[in-house]
Amino acid sequence: MKPRITLIAAIGQQGQLGRHGKLPWQGLPHRIYAEDLSRFREITAGAAVVVGHHTWPSVRHLDGTNGRSFVNDCLRRSPGELAEAIVRRLRKDRIFIAGGAKTYGRWMHLIDDFDVTRLPYNGEANVYAEFLLPHVTREVSL
Repeated sequence: MKPRITLIAAIGQQGQLGRHGKLPWQGLPHRIYAEDLSRFREITAGAAVVVGHHTWPSVRHLDGTNGRSFVNDCLRRSPGELAEAIVRRLRKDRIFIAGGAKTYGRWMHLIDDFDVTRLPYNGEANVYAEFLLPHVTREVSL
């Protein structure tokens, strides 16, 4: 069985993705940022969620919540091999690629669907994913 692979991301207006190991908008008071995290939890429930080694420490405590299995894309396998292992071992036919930027890049050739939200954040970041701007599927404004 071939899994359905979806790239899921939230980016700022200029492709901002991270700021010193966190989401750039983390802690900002507007509710749209919290709503976006709630949407992520809802959409990924019951699926496998692949994250890179920088993202892994911030999400591994969520492994097993709502039937989710977080998988560390630790670079020991190709994305195709890891997808096959997820289907075989975890029995998941839905895989979400949830970052960071290098992980998105590694998996781009296998993506079936994009779920990229562009948030109204226009501040600082040290990690950008401008290559996701053409794949934005949802715009959120204040």
